[in-house]
Amino acid sequence: MVHPTELSELGRAALAYAWADLHVFPVRPRGKAPLASCSHCRATRCSGPDHCGHGECHGHLDATTNPTRITTWWTRWPRCNIGIACGPSNLAVVDLDGPAGVRQWQELTGVRAAARTLTTRTPRGGAHLIYAARPDRPLRNSVRELAGDIDTRGTGGYIVAPPSRRPNGEYSGIYDPITDFMDLPAIPAWVLDELDRPRPSTVKPRTATTGGGGQKSSRRRAAYVRAVVQAEVDQVATTPEGGRNFALFAAAEHLGEIVAAGALDTELATAALLDAAITAGLGEREAERTIRSGLDRGQQHPRELPA
Repeated sequence: MVHPTELSELGRAALAYAWADLHVFPVRPRGKAPLASCSHCRATRCSGPDHCGHGECHGHLDATTNPTRITTWWTRWPRCNIGIACGPSNLAVVDLDGPAGVRQWQELTGVRAAARTLTTRTPRGGAHLIYAARPDRPLRNSVRELAGDIDTRGTGGYIVAPPSRRPNGEYSGIYDPITDFMDLPAIPAWVLDELDRPRPSTVKPRTATTGGGGQKSSRRRAAYVRAVVQAEVDQVATTPEGGRNFALFAAAEHLGEIVAAGALDTELATAALLDAAITAGLGEREAERTIRSGLDRGQQHPRELPA
């Protein structure tokens, strides 16, 4: 087995995060989408490694602290970027998209308390503000709810971590994972309060239920979202040459409607569509632009989801 000192810079960093009890997984080289599902898992619409036993093609569901698996991954793919799954790592992240997001956060915190915390600078000039999750109030993933250029990443979400690189720059942060992640301040309570605040929406409110009805409704909705995502991904991956970019835009628009309804994380939607686009033969940069445009358009029209 390869010794940790023989790994690439990215591989050594991935191990350091794992030693700090952060759950990591490989992300496409110079990208931010996880590695694509293998052909078996695509064909069977696999729901994760616990179902199929494969441990390298389910994105954030594969995240681990196991040094043997991590060493194997970065020995095989030394240039892979590093993803950190927020939920199992007990992280709550505020994602500032570019300089506009940074300014909007400064405006928000001008009248609210927000402890200084670990900060990762992102390639587009934004930042990931990394807090500890509150056990009693898990942070949910959100898109543009705190402000127009601010998202949040919590349970079910992930971030790309330094020293990962993108074509337009790298993720950077000066900290020691072994020590600095051990004493993070908790996510500010006002962030959670703001996300819990009712907002005008075209989506009908969920009907109150008693007993186990709420859980059944939640499961039905989650199953519906998974089915829609899989159908859109399959459509992109199987569209003949000449119509692939249009199919990708349409799929992104449809998933954007679900993102706007609060039932799908934009990063997960982007990752799923990007994998399908690359499988279909589209270039990564072109696909990312198309996905971003489609998601933006779809989020103007939140979809009414089944109860």
